[in-house]
Amino acid sequence: MNHSLIKLLNGGTIICSIVDENDTHVSVADPLKLEIVDHGGVPSLMTTYWIPLPDEELRVDIKQNHVIMVSDVTEDMEVFYMKALRHAR
Repeated sequence: MNHSLIKLLNGGTIICSIVDENDTHVSVADPLKLEIVDHGGVPSLMTTYWIPLPDEELRVDIKQNHVIMVSDVTEDMEVFYMKALRHAR
């Protein structure tokens, strides 16, 4: 499954799996909120719950008019997301 970054109209950024997309909605699985934080003067990435994750895969529909941008993740971001997802459960 491909993982993506989604920038939302409210300014938030999530990292997730896109499972379906149409003209009105994008359906995502296991979304985590992505934040840039200051870690001793060095910017670092941190994930937090966007929506609390159950033990099973969580799917959420987001209205397309709330999405500003969608981007594929790099291999490093893929590893980061999978590790964060394991720790979130």
